[in-house]
Amino acid sequence: MLTPLPAPDRRRRAYLVPWDVDRADPDHPRVRNAAKEPADLVRVFVHDETAPPSIEHWGLVLPGEVCELCLCDRDLSRTIVSVAWFRADDGEEYLWRFVL
Repeated sequence: MLTPLPAPDRRRRAYLVPWDVDRADPDHPRVRNAAKEPADLVRVFVHDETAPPSIEHWGLVLPGEVCELCLCDRDLSRTIVSVAWFRADDGEEYLWRFVL
């Protein structure tokens, strides 16, 4: 038997990913909070097949603030960077991944 799903909450708007990545120096990409709100408890996870995973804790990243990653000694063709953060508006945790 099919069960009807509740109607979607139309009041919630799509949330744009707040991060911009400057890849001019692939070994040291710069990640900027392009949003108008801070991102809290920001953590960055770096994964590849040549080195153990690493975690950086950036904490509170304010609007316009730029943080730099050091990816030296990584195989950039196989590196995945995951950024996790909390929004102050809803207290939800978000996750975004990018590659170089």
